[in-house]
Amino acid sequence: MVDDSIAQTGEENVMTLGARVIKTGFAISLSLLICRLLGMEPAVLAAVASIIIMQPSVYGTWRHVREQIQANTLGALIAFASSQLLGNDLFSIGLVAVIVIALCLKLKMGSSIGLTLVTVLVIMEAPGDGITFAVNRFAVILVGILSALVVNVTIAPPNYRKLFEAKVREVFADLSLLMRTAISDALTEHSFKQKKQRFQEGVAKCGEMFALFEEERRKMSKIKQVDARQIVIYKHMLRTLRSGEDVLELIGGHYIQSGMDKQLGQLFEHHLEELILYHEYILLKHEGHMKLSEDQGRRIGQENRLFMEQLLRIETKQDEDRLRIVLLGSCIYDYGLRLVRLDRLVEHQRKKQRQAKRRRWFRSARAEGKTAKS
Repeated sequence: MVDDSIAQTGEENVMTLGARVIKTGFAISLSLLICRLLGMEPAVLAAVASIIIMQPSVYGTWRHVREQIQANTLGALIAFASSQLLGNDLFSIGLVAVIVIALCLKLKMGSSIGLTLVTVLVIMEAPGDGITFAVNRFAVILVGILSALVVNVTIAPPNYRKLFEAKVREVFADLSLLMRTAISDALTEHSFKQKKQRFQEGVAKCGEMFALFEEERRKMSKIKQVDARQIVIYKHMLRTLRSGEDVLELIGGHYIQSGMDKQLGQLFEHHLEELILYHEYILLKHEGHMKLSEDQGRRIGQENRLFMEQLLRIETKQDEDRLRIVLLGSCIYDYGLRLVRLDRLVEHQRKKQRQAKRRRWFRSARAEGKTAKS
């Protein structure tokens, strides 16, 4: 399972990187083609603009395009006015560049500084050619900006919903292995550290994907409707993974130092095994592979409470050891609570989906019945 997830991680990175690289290449070609057809020079400026504009998400590209057009228009006007008034000596170009950077930062358009400075430089390089030269240079850069937007919207737009779900499954596979072996110390230290690092990087990647997905859903909800309940479920999926990460951190920092006996270690190991199986069950339920049932959630909720109650009754020789045990147990208890909460959300969503499917079926059957009668 772990080896498969390694292979999947590599494939995903290649696919994600490859899609963006290919789209960047398309944007460059499209911008150069348009410039050639319209006789706009130098076409290389359009290609540079396409490279800078291409973003990993559709909304990110659209937002970047809007900022770039605003910033470049402002930069072009300042550059043209400055070239007519001050000329194009080294001091004037440097002064204008500083002014443009300051304005971009003031207007909170810092991400547009690079391309805006390119616009300023190409306009100020030949001040004697007048407004026609400035408009031509600005138009060339605008072609590159719009080419990147068109390509990113029309060619294989990223589906962060599917990417997020796939990444969660992959990261959970690492969490499952680490949880099952953390207490027993079955893995070698080197292997455990490698897999733990990969798991932590995966959790961070899930956070990035969720942020992009949520941003597009929030900003483009009028264009593409997304079930708000699904956003809540994804947020809790991410929280449970982070809660599992906290458990692993505390096991590494407090389990061995607590000096707990074999029987207590088995209690921890058994409960972690139950929770990780429950986590897997929830993910499978969300994918539609498991039957709807609230029994599992009630059982785990009771076991989780009993687990914590047992830890609170434990007596140890040193108070510090007891504090370590309770601290670790509390983190595991919190992980269990988050899983129960996630299960309820998934259960509720699946029931709503089933009800909606039934309503659609009845409407369809009713419509077919009316058609047959007529």
